[in-house]
Amino acid sequence: GDVQKLAFYFAEINSPQEIINLQMKNDMTLLHFAAQQNSSPIIEYLLLNGSDPTLKNADKLPACRLCTVREARASFWNFRGSNPDKWDWDKAEVPDPASVSANPSKRKRQKPKKKKKAPVVEEKTVSLDKKGGLVFVPCSECGGEINGTPFKYSDFQFCNTSCLRAHRFARL
Repeated sequence: GDVQKLAFYFAEINSPQEIINLQMKNDMTLLHFAAQQNSSPIIEYLLLNGSDPTLKNADKLPACRLCTVREARASFWNFRGSNPDKWDWDKAEVPDPASVSANPSKRKRQKPKKKKKAPVVEEKTVSLDKKGGLVFVPCSECGGEINGTPFKYSDFQFCNTSCLRAHRFARL
């Protein structure tokens, strides 16, 4: 389909090499456009016909980095494997096919397990009465129960900052 059309157009042009690496809008080449479309057959055709994978677009990205599916990236990896000396593959940001197959794919990687947190138990501010029994300390302003760490001012304890503020302004 598309590869045959491209081959036909290249056959009609006197010097396809001038066009194959021509940087167009946003410094995109035909290889960039093919990679962006994840078109493996066109990527392979362009690479076989001299398209330079080291050229970068306006965003400073080589064509390989524009592929969003593994199959399209594999076209670059396989071409590098069979043509290791043709381009500066590190500059093209195309990894060695051996290193790609040795590493598990990202989708198979598991996220690190998070430690499960124990359910938070509300802390209640308590004190001991003279007989050693537990007594809940009420808020000095509203008289409500204090959950968690109390807000303190002088010898007073409050359930929230609103009660603390109200108590301070009432005493002024």
